[in-house]
Amino acid sequence: MKISSKVHAQPGKVQLLVLDVMADEKPFLAGLLIGDLRADPPTASELGNECLRRLTASQDASSNNDQVHIVEVRSPERVHPQLTKVAAGVGRHDAVAFFCFDEATYEAMFLALNVKT
Repeated sequence: MKISSKVHAQPGKVQLLVLDVMADEKPFLAGLLIGDLRADPPTASELGNECLRRLTASQDASSNNDQVHIVEVRSPERVHPQLTKVAAGVGRHDAVAFFCFDEATYEAMFLALNVKT
């Protein structure tokens, strides 16, 4: 996977990690957040919730019936298998919200996406 571009910070706004990703010649949006989908109700940080809102709004604005996929990643060891599975199944211009269980998993996902800063 490679990052094709980064979301530009907007003056006075919180910066979010929502990325344009290219995998298997298919572009899609990816959002990284720390949260727990198994909690009742599912939990995410305020920033994570904003990331999810941004992904959803982006897809709602599209006229292509693009989807938002929610992917749970529970440990750093699961990062690469999850990315491989997502890359194989995601549609062109879909969005993927990677719910990372903890900071270590988030960091592993960030590294696996090969983000160029």
